[in-house]
Amino acid sequence: MARTRTATLLRVIVHLGDLKVAALVDTGSDYDAMDRDLSVVQYEAANPSFRGRTRVVAQSVRGFATHLKHTTDFESEWEISFSGTATIGGAREFRQVLTKLSEFSGVGFQL
Repeated sequence: MARTRTATLLRVIVHLGDLKVAALVDTGSDYDAMDRDLSVVQYEAANPSFRGRTRVVAQSVRGFATHLKHTTDFESEWEISFSGTATIGGAREFRQVLTKLSEFSGVGFQL
């Protein structure tokens, strides 16, 4: 019997400064991405989690759903904070990760 690869998504809550945001974690993702409008609004609000933005060569991508087709021209760097346990029943840990995110317009989801 052939196995079909399906997208496995995990919904988590992360912090960008004081802002709590629902994020989708996809282990098979080609991009670490964020909604462009959210990035711009948080930059304008002087969110301390924002570290910088750079223009990149335009790249066209397709999301896990076939109707998600977008192009990105920017990536931004963020300090993302999250907490959780590494194992079931384990002690809660707090982590901060500095990462670059490709910015795409219109990729917000109802979660």
